[in-house]
Amino acid sequence: MRINFLQISNFLSFAFEPDLSKAAKIDFYNGFNIVIGENGAGKSTVLEIINFLFRHVLFRQFALNLQPFNRRSLSTVDERRQVLTAVPQQDYSIFRLEPNWDTPNQEQRIRVSLQLDESDTDNITTILSNSETLTSVTRDFSTHGIGFTAFTTTRVDFDVIVQRETRQFIIVNGGEDFSFSYLVNFEFFKDLIPLHNIIYPQMKITPFSESFAVISSYRNYHAFQPSISVGSSPGPQQLQQIKMQDYGRSMNSGEVGEPPIFSIVRLRVCPGSKRGVTELTDH
Repeated sequence: MRINFLQISNFLSFAFEPDLSKAAKIDFYNGFNIVIGENGAGKSTVLEIINFLFRHVLFRQFALNLQPFNRRSLSTVDERRQVLTAVPQQDYSIFRLEPNWDTPNQEQRIRVSLQLDESDTDNITTILSNSETLTSVTRDFSTHGIGFTAFTTTRVDFDVIVQRETRQFIIVNGGEDFSFSYLVNFEFFKDLIPLHNIIYPQMKITPFSESFAVISSYRNYHAFQPSISVGSSPGPQQLQQIKMQDYGRSMNSGEVGEPPIFSIVRLRVCPGSKRGVTELTDH
């Protein structure tokens, strides 16, 4: 997946434009993209908007609690449905998304265009072809609702309006196509598939392919811990904790400790962490 373009109206140095189609536009191309500009031109704002879009609007986060799943034969229905729960994401206060200083009371709006690739279409095909059993597992282990609509397009265009008074956001023109639902619920499906494969061992689903990386910005590389322990908690649990901490991080936040990416790399290469990942998947 890649970003085709962003259009930005009324965010910090980006002026308010009543007709969003005429607002400042940032095009992205295949390969390597560089955003260049003078101080105050809006480079950090573009990164912060991407951060906001890909952490709170799309790829919404879910908390995975394996305790009631592992003892599911003894858990109540309500306890089992707390295995995979949504993390609240409507409040965007953690991000620096103030309006332009000349138009503080005008609407703030973003338009984003995305293009899915072959990995995404493979993932979507996998989900839709297993929708019946995935629905069953969702019903048993989550309160999150999923609609399995038709998949007809690999291009996803929508607008996001942020509401300064309530610090909430709304999505406009997201559409009914499953391509949009897939992007919103990607993390949900990624966590749901291992649960599905344990419940239905004869109908195992191939784990998701990921054709993209988390977009991150870190400003303090002086702090560094040379080691990491997986004795107190398994690698997957630590990765989950890091993910949840990083989920609420602004691109403009100051850092006292080391960047979370350092811990992620150490956990990925640590043999104890790999055993933990295998145990999480296979139980």
